[in-house]
Amino acid sequence: MIYIHNIYIFMEIVVMSKINITKIFTTILYVVYITILYSATKLYQEANTYINIKNHKQLAYIISPQQSINNVLSNLQTQNIINKNFWLYLLLQIHPDFKSIQANIYYLKPNMKIINMLALFHRKQMLQQYDMVLIEGETLTHFLKRFNRNPYIKHTFNATNLILVRQKLNITDNYPLEGRFSAATYYYTQNTTDLNLLKIMFNKMNNEVQIIWTTRQKNLPYHNFYEMIIAASIIEKETANTKEKYIISSILTNRLKKHMKLQIDSTILYGIHNKINMKLLPTLLKKQSIYNTYIIYGLPPSAISTPSKNSLLAAAHPIKSDFLYFVANKKGKHIFNKNFHAHTLTIKKIYKTI
Repeated sequence: MIYIHNIYIFMEIVVMSKINITKIFTTILYVVYITILYSATKLYQEANTYINIKNHKQLAYIISPQQSINNVLSNLQTQNIINKNFWLYLLLQIHPDFKSIQANIYYLKPNMKIINMLALFHRKQMLQQYDMVLIEGETLTHFLKRFNRNPYIKHTFNATNLILVRQKLNITDNYPLEGRFSAATYYYTQNTTDLNLLKIMFNKMNNEVQIIWTTRQKNLPYHNFYEMIIAASIIEKETANTKEKYIISSILTNRLKKHMKLQIDSTILYGIHNKINMKLLPTLLKKQSIYNTYIIYGLPPSAISTPSKNSLLAAAHPIKSDFLYFVANKKGKHIFNKNFHAHTLTIKKIYKTI
């Protein structure tokens, strides 16, 4: 009996022990779960924390060659762009790829999260892109001055020298360079050469012009594609309205066919050292210049701006009209007339209401 009783007691102890072990194991699992959940939450919060550059639209940040991610983070912490804490470094342990970074100039923005910043620095990310814009209506001289000062382009020659530009791009025809680079936004990475960018811009325009020229309207008064570019550049400076471009194009062709002087203000301004946006004074109408279309017959010797594709299309496809004159009203909209008398009355009416 004593033996059986002892066995019973032993079995009770074993059962109680199992219950305690289960409770302990359950407690440990719970603690581990809570720890993992807390860590995951903190990591998520840290990764999605915004960097601190509220006082900047964007901040240029340079990573030098041989610089480690720890150096970079330490520097960012010193500048108070990010906060120093344990979780950020734990994030790097979980994402070791972020430890590999690419030397470059990066632009940090106020809405950027830490995880996005680390991804940007990562060497497998695309290199930082920059953009260079040739604006519709801009003169080549003005653009090349901006282009030549751009610090992110690798400059191999003086791009403001048009003779050098022609030589470097191997342009063998005799047409001027004004109007022969396509107005667009060009994206590039640091150390892209000036020559490569200019080639892209020239070839883009050349391809567009050849297509438009070969599909142009018949019986235009233009002897070659460059005369069409000249007309398009004038249209570009006279109006931004697409519908008006085609009407002004018809006025140019009508005047050229009738051997009338074009009498375009913007050509005079271009002839004054490319001062295309200055105010035209009455005295300038009589100024001797090969660009003064109040004096010369026909087109000026070169384009006067960078024409948009819409202006090129308008030059190649003018509408059929009898208009010979146009003038802008005080709202910037153009009024078109078929004869000088109606044109004069329109001008008097406009200036009377101003």
